[in-house]
Amino acid sequence: MKKYFLAFLFLASNSFTAYCDPCNPFSGLFIGVSGGCSIELSEVNGRWNYVNLFAGAGDASAQGTQTSDNDGDTSYVVDFTLDYNHAFTPRKYIDFGISFFLNGDQQISSSSYQFPNPNNRVDVPRNYQVETKINPDFHMAIGLKPGYAITPRLLGFGTFSAHYMNARISTQTQVNTSSLAGPVVITEIYAKEDFWGGGLGGGVKYKWSEHWFIDFTTEWIAFVHETFKGPNLRSTNDEITITQNEKVNPNWVDLRLGLSYRF
Repeated sequence: MKKYFLAFLFLASNSFTAYCDPCNPFSGLFIGVSGGCSIELSEVNGRWNYVNLFAGAGDASAQGTQTSDNDGDTSYVVDFTLDYNHAFTPRKYIDFGISFFLNGDQQISSSSYQFPNPNNRVDVPRNYQVETKINPDFHMAIGLKPGYAITPRLLGFGTFSAHYMNARISTQTQVNTSSLAGPVVITEIYAKEDFWGGGLGGGVKYKWSEHWFIDFTTEWIAFVHETFKGPNLRSTNDEITITQNEKVNPNWVDLRLGLSYRF
């Protein structure tokens, strides 16, 4: 009986050691880089005001909204990370990390605005569209990744993060002015905005060697919208004025593949 008991302890010990490799195979301080694509879901909501006068008398005026998005477009993303993964047990982990992102520019084009023309005037703006660009200058995040070791070499994890982004917002108006008497003045908008948001996702970490790991992460990142003055158009001799405010709501889904090193 004693021999069987000793044999059981030996096998159990070997099995545990084989699983741990060492006891906490995913714990430690990591530095890494990843890259991939962002599936864009950003949205712009333009609230416009249109006034068309004729000889100083009201001819047509209206207010409305124009919602535009870039659903399905993609841009690049690069992510530099520094994080510490702590083991509660040989299988359960929690990761604390900070990330710095390089994001590609996003471009959101509206469909043509529909302005009223009750008197069927010829001198009206046609094919009026607004193109909004989001150019991230600085983007960082801090977050938590609770994880579970599926095998000795494979860790599954979730991601919960807070994001900050400083971005340049610019607009470009495209319009057919051939029917306007003019002179036509179009004012474009260039602004720098701070955006705050959050991220939610998950992924896997594969232990390639004692120090090198391969990571795959998918994360939905959404920012709280910011509102600013949008582009405007004025045609003096036609007595036409278009003004608007824009509400920009950046968000996207990242797919990132990376390599990390454990110290």
